[in-house]
Amino acid sequence: MLLTLCFGLNFSFAKVNNKGIVVNTLNLKENNKRIEFDFKYPEVKMGNEHVQNKINILIKGDIYEFKKYIEDIYNESINIYPEEIVKTSPSFNYKGMSTFDYEIVDNILSLRVTLIQFTGGAHPMAFVKNYNFDLNTGEVLKIEDIFNEEGKKNYKEVIDKIILDKMNESPENYFIDDFKGIGDNVQYYLTKDDIVIFFQLYEIAPYSAGIPEFKIPYSVFKDELIIDNLK
Repeated sequence: MLLTLCFGLNFSFAKVNNKGIVVNTLNLKENNKRIEFDFKYPEVKMGNEHVQNKINILIKGDIYEFKKYIEDIYNESINIYPEEIVKTSPSFNYKGMSTFDYEIVDNILSLRVTLIQFTGGAHPMAFVKNYNFDLNTGEVLKIEDIFNEEGKKNYKEVIDKIILDKMNESPENYFIDDFKGIGDNVQYYLTKDDIVIFFQLYEIAPYSAGIPEFKIPYSVFKDELIIDNLK
């Protein structure tokens, strides 16, 4: 088995923001002919090593968990199908990949890692994993954590209405009846201008729609956010 670990410690692989936080790209590659991995994922460097390690351990753990998930699928498949089919069929050329993007908004590192798997079937599958880290503590923030007490009272209703209005603009592109409103664990990330709510493949729309995203401008909430530069 060829195993190559490429750590993006060269500054050409790093993004440095105005808070002095460096986000490196780590690249885990592995190829054993029938199963291939090419994971690009972030490594955070910052002054607070405790917070830094807390963030990095969680992300790395999720990447390796996804890697094991694909390996388990492959191992189950080769135990079910005849060896000759496994050796000759392109359907058993499995692959796992990941990419990522991020934004730092006030004291929140908002990361999204896209996990992609090729494990047979008509098309690859993708899953987006979101992380919104409090840079003071390393804790992962739920969406309610970015609202003050007043905002917590009605943010769900406000977001639900915006999402439903958008879905109703092109109802043929969504499974509208499957949308029951956002819950406490809704998936989201932050940009400089918006809270972005997203859903996984098939969750509220067909595969052809990709990962549905809905931008909620910060301005909608006025003084109900606890983050200074989001108000």
